[in-house]
Amino acid sequence: MNSIPSTTGAIVFGRMSSSRLPGKMLMDIEGQTLSECVLARIELSIPRERIVFATSTDSSDTPLADFVASKGYRIFRGPLENVARRALDCARQHGFENWLRVCGDRPFSPWEVADRALQLHHATHADLTTTTPGKTWPAGATVEVVRTSALERILRDTTDTDDLEHVTRFFYNNVEAFRIEPVQNKTPWPKELSLVIDTPEDLEKIRYIASKLGTQSITAKLDEVCSLAMDWHKYQQHAKEQQD
Repeated sequence: MNSIPSTTGAIVFGRMSSSRLPGKMLMDIEGQTLSECVLARIELSIPRERIVFATSTDSSDTPLADFVASKGYRIFRGPLENVARRALDCARQHGFENWLRVCGDRPFSPWEVADRALQLHHATHADLTTTTPGKTWPAGATVEVVRTSALERILRDTTDTDDLEHVTRFFYNNVEAFRIEPVQNKTPWPKELSLVIDTPEDLEKIRYIASKLGTQSITAKLDEVCSLAMDWHKYQQHAKEQQD
C-alpha cells in the first residue's frame, strides 16, 4: 500500500439501475458480490477508513447502500444523474483533497496501477492523473486520480448533462485548462479486451476469471487477469466454431 497523504481517499461509484444489467452490483462472483470484489481490491491501495462507496439517493439504491454499509464501508448518497456533484459533495464531506475514482462495474481494477497513479499524482501535483490518454489500457483497467479543487472548477464552468454524468469528461475535452498526467502502459493488450461488467456475457467472463484465480482473485495483477480473459475469449470462439 502506498504512503499517501491522509487527505487522499477513494470514491467508488455504483448503482442498481444499470440499463443493460440491472442489479449487477449485488450479483455473485465466486461467493462475493461485485461490490465486495471492487472494494477489496481498492483496499490494497487505500486504507478502508478512507474508502467511500458513493451511490444515489434513489430508493432503488437503498439495498446496495445497506449491504455495503453492513460490510463496514462508509456510504455517501447523492444525485442519481449528476454524478460529478455526488463526487464533489462526497469528497468535501470526507475531507479528500485528492481521490481515486473507481467505477463499480470493474471488479479487476488494477491496484498496482492505482499505486503508480497515486504516487505520480502527488509527485506532480496534477489535477488529473489517468490511464486514459492513448487508450493503451484494457477497458475496465482505467485508473484516475482527481484533485477536488479541479472538480470544483468544472462544476462552476459547465452545466452539460454529459459532463455531470461522466465525472472526468470535462477534463479530457479541455486538456489545456488542467494539469493532466498520463500513466503509460507498455503491455500491448488487444484494444477490444474488456474487464467491465455491462452485460450477462461480461458477467460470465468475469466469473470464469475469478474461478481460475480462486483465492488470488483479489490480489492478482492485471497481466494475469488479462491472460485469463484472453483464454476465455479463445474458448468462446472455439465453441462458436464447433457449432457452425
